[in-house]
Amino acid sequence: MTQTEIQTALDLHKKAFEFLLASRASGRAVSGPLDETTIEAWSDGESCAEWVGRHYAELPLAYRPERDEVPAFAQFLTSLLTTSFMAFKSVYGDGIQICAMSTRRADGTRRSKRARQKEAQAMETLCFHQFRALAAECGADDSDEAFQCLWQNEARGADLALWTYAAQLVQRSQFASQGPVVYRLWLQLPKETRRELSTELIWQARERLMQFLKNN
Repeated sequence: MTQTEIQTALDLHKKAFEFLLASRASGRAVSGPLDETTIEAWSDGESCAEWVGRHYAELPLAYRPERDEVPAFAQFLTSLLTTSFMAFKSVYGDGIQICAMSTRRADGTRRSKRARQKEAQAMETLCFHQFRALAAECGADDSDEAFQCLWQNEARGADLALWTYAAQLVQRSQFASQGPVVYRLWLQLPKETRRELSTELIWQARERLMQFLKNN
């Protein structure tokens, strides 16, 4: 994963995210209504790319990707509906409500402790895979014990969560998202990191991780 790939993913994710927020606020998806048909089109990367292609000229410049970036933009738009947002038919009419993902289900009830534990375990598994990839790159110990040593270190654990989030971001531009666990990974990051997220911050985290692995 290169800095260029990370920067491209950050830029396209930002455009897709802001486009989704603008559509939610206006109740419209460019020239048409934000309805069940639109959400259905956005629910799959291929059909979403077709939708973006058809409406490309109507997309506001602030959100419009380059032509060759449409497939990646579409993947992000699709993934946002499984990682950060929930879309469901409004009880007040024929429109669609889009709400931020939370610790509660769409009907307002809280997700079970078991479900939250499964998400936490899945998040740790994603981080473990990235740990092993970094360890292999620098010839370091990639055992479970070495992972726990890093993961239990508050600063380096935060770095690994950030690097794993970046890896998931790049992967989301190419194929399906891991779902709500990615949102849990995002929430694992310090608020300041989430607010100032950049390629530079991500790469600095990678360098600290590599140094830690070489020294332990």
